[in-house]
Amino acid sequence: DVYKRQREGQKPPHNRVVQQKRFSFKRMRFTPDQRVRLREMRKKFPQSIWPLRKKLAEERRALGKLLMEEKPDTIRIDERLHRIGELQTKMEKEVVFQMLKERNVLNPEQRKQFFRIMEKHLDKNLHPPPSGGRLDREKYPGRIREFKNQNKNRKE
Repeated sequence: DVYKRQREGQKPPHNRVVQQKRFSFKRMRFTPDQRVRLREMRKKFPQSIWPLRKKLAEERRALGKLLMEEKPDTIRIDERLHRIGELQTKMEKEVVFQMLKERNVLNPEQRKQFFRIMEKHLDKNLHPPPSGGRLDREKYPGRIREFKNQNKNRKE
């Protein structure tokens, strides 16, 4: 899968899968020219941030090694965290500048739609996942029912 490849430091074969999971612009009604321009921008963007993503993965792996040492060096951990933060900031800036480039291709109504979609996406990321996380719910669907039943019994 694309995410596994990215975690392992491999370049994904394409970015289409990742983009489709993030946003759906089907209702935007792009002109043929807009489609071409946006498609070109989106082809170039993953390639432009790939070095940052790769470096970030390397820094996180190095942090993991530091954390597993018998006596972790908190100064080195802090330095690594600082580098990770800098890389995340650079990536965030690249994403924002990409959004601004894409915005310039859109008409005023499309811009409103675009930013409404972005707001919804950002709002989803503001809330922590429920206890157990998404993977646990998928792996153990019966546990959610058990937990709800236990809590229901406590209230009674």
